Amino acid sequence: MSVPRTIEASQHPHGPLTRDRRPAQASEVDDTPPRTRAWNSVVAVLFLVVAMWGGYTAIGLPPVVIVGGSGVVAFVIWQRSYLRRPLDPSVILPLFLLTVAALDVHMAEEYLARFGPAMSRLFNISWTERSFLLIFAFVGPCLYALTAIGLYYRIPLAGFLAWFIFIGVMRVVASGIFGYGYGAFGMGVRNTER
Repeated sequence: MSVPRTIEASQHPHGPLTRDRRPAQASEVDDTPPRTRAWNSVVAVLFLVVAMWGGYTAIGLPPVVIVGGSGVVAFVIWQRSYLRRPLDPSVILPLFLLTVAALDVHMAEEYLARFGPAMSRLFNISWTERSFLLIFAFVGPCLYALTAIGLYYRIPLAGFLAWFIFIGVMRVVASGIFGYGYGAFGMGVRNTER
């Protein structure tokens, strides 16, 4: 009977795997080839256009401004950083997962405060609780999981989605700090009928 061998933390492989299935070292990661950059850029722009179009047709103008604003800023930062040379997953992945955890807490707060219906009243748009949950409780987490896998394997498009989420969360934090929450916008979230 043999005793299972434990792996020390220093022996555990980190980062994505190379073609021969061993972890890639920082010195082995090259700049993203121009053709790969171009294709990833096209897919990122298509993602933004589809997300803004979907938001506009289903809800109205506010999602276009929110998604479009965060997306354009994220696209510019991504073009100048991660797209050229993807970061080591040990650097970006923990930060991304912490951001997603904070975003999930924020989404729970918005759900409990009935943010979707309050936005509907404020902007005279059709944003139901059901569509809010569909987007932020189901579609969002799928994108977050796929982005985390992409960051682990240093897929350039995953860097765009990560920056998109980072910028979106920074916008939420800034509106909470400088606008003192939603009440500053006259939504009356706390006084909504339940």
